Amino acid sequence: MKITKNEGWSAKTIYNRILVLCEERGWTLTRLAELAAMNTSTLYTYRYRDSMPTIETLVEMCEVFEITLAEFFMVEDKNEKLIRILNGLSDSSKELLMEVAKRMKE
Repeated sequence: MKITKNEGWSAKTIYNRILVLCEERGWTLTRLAELAAMNTSTLYTYRYRDSMPTIETLVEMCEVFEITLAEFFMVEDKNEKLIRILNGLSDSSKELLMEVAKRMKE
């Protein structure tokens, strides 16, 4: 589920962000709960009971995700994400990718 920059941070939005972070890592909510030493049911309360997690709980999950709390709340659109990825490429990889993009456009 996509989170937009204009969307407020409700318990359900936080739950959706957790799902995105799990999906990026190939984890289930059960796996996250195991790694964070918490109950899976706690994660579901954010969605179904509209219960907000504590800052401490968010910090613990961020440690498991190996991100900062600020990164948890940072939402990128597709263009921003693409630019960030491109900036991390070597010059030769950028040239190769540009050639591929040119061929895709044809």
